[in-house]
Amino acid sequence: PYHLVYAFAYSYTSGAEAAVEFILSNMSKRMADSLREEMGQAGTIKAKDGEAAMTAVTGVIRTLEDDGQLTLVTPEEEDEDA
Repeated sequence: PYHLVYAFAYSYTSGAEAAVEFILSNMSKRMADSLREEMGQAGTIKAKDGEAAMTAVTGVIRTLEDDGQLTLVTPEEEDEDA
């Protein structure tokens, strides 16, 4: 679980806070609040640790997509459904 916390905390310091907030806004309030608290407790994440965590999270997402357990929608696909 630390990978997600580190990836999110590092994303805030690297200018991707909008992406983190989008993800957090699409989960239960309780879980999002818990992750925000853990991010605050994590402090400053070193670049190499943050990038490693982001790589780990991305790897899990790709595995879930490959296994058919997750479907990623591109902005173009979203526009077609509208």
